[in-house]
Parts: sequence; C-alpha cells; structure tokens
Amino acid sequence: MPIDHYTRLSVHFGERYQQIAILALGELALTATLTFSRAAYTPARVAAFLTALVTALLFWQIYVLQSNKLVDRSAHRRPRESVELAPYVYACLVTGVIATSGGVDLVLHDPHGTTPVSWVVLIAGGPVLFVLGRMSSEYVLLGQLPPTRLAWLALLLAATPLLTTLAPVLVMIVSAGVLAGLTITDVRRLRRGASAN
Repeated sequence: MPIDHYTRLSVHFGERYQQIAILALGELALTATLTFSRAAYTPARVAAFLTALVTALLFWQIYVLQSNKLVDRSAHRRPRESVELAPYVYACLVTGVIATSGGVDLVLHDPHGTTPVSWVVLIAGGPVLFVLGRMSSEYVLLGQLPPTRLAWLALLLAATPLLTTLAPVLVMIVSAGVLAGLTITDVRRLRRGASAN
C-alpha cells in the first residue's frame, strides 16, 4: 500500500479507535453506577463505587497523556506502524477496561470477605492490561518504555498473593492506588523532560 494511504488511514483509524476507548471508559463508569444504584448502600459499596469512578478517571489520564505526540507520530512520521499496531493496542485497552468493569461489578455485589484469585485477575489484571496496551503504542511510536511504569506494574503483580487475602474492596483500592502512583510519576517525568528542553 502506498505510504500516503497509510497517512490517511492512520488519522481516520486514530479517530475511530479514540471513540472506542471513550465508549469503553464510559461503560466502566456506567456499569459501576447502575450496579451501585441497585445494591444496598453500605460504606464498603460506597468506597468501591468511588474507587471505580477514580479508576475510570485514571484510565482516561493514562490514555490522554502524550496523546498529541502519539497522534503526530502516527499521522506524520510512522503511519504504517500506527495502522498495523492500533488493533492490538486497542484490543488490550478495551479488554483491560472490560475486565476492570467485570471486577467492579463483582465487588459491588460482594465487597467483603477474601478475594478469589479469579476476582484478582479481573480487578488488578484489567488495569495491568490497559497500561501494557498504552505502553506498547508509546514504545513503538515514541521509543519510550518508562521504568517507573514497569516498576508500578511489577509491584501490583508481586502483590497478587497478598491481594487474595484482602477484601475485594481493598483490592480495588490497591489497584487504583497503583494507577494513581503510575500517573503521578508519569506527569513528573514529563514535566522534568519539558523543563530540561
């Protein structure tokens, strides 16, 4: 395919995939809201609901971070790689959001007790998959693989045996805390890079 076709396709696909990401993140917030509205109000459910909304916001922040650079690189400098990579990246992003949404649904129904491994896979694995999807596009298009992101993900994965001993609502809070830490270190890293330039 001629290179100018890739350039046009990368812009078109980029817009469509962004819409898919927005819909997926909206689904996470909507699922949490609908499930919470049908359940009995308890402090644990309120905490789980608020954590779900914070998680959706953190996903959005991770998604939009450096989006202007990614759009520029995909449309003008590396359109072929962008078109070929996009389906895999967004499959990871959307699957991560859907897994997280499933975990939120489970936690809102039963926020107490210990957390089965299958629940941990959804609650903590969803954010890991989402971040890995975003990191893959940044690595291919921008040549960036921030060690701080890898460290946060490794921390969450290493904590998995401990997470099974916690209540589901606490597993959600820990996962959201890792996303918050990752986001804060990302913002600081980009600010240091901007001030250095």
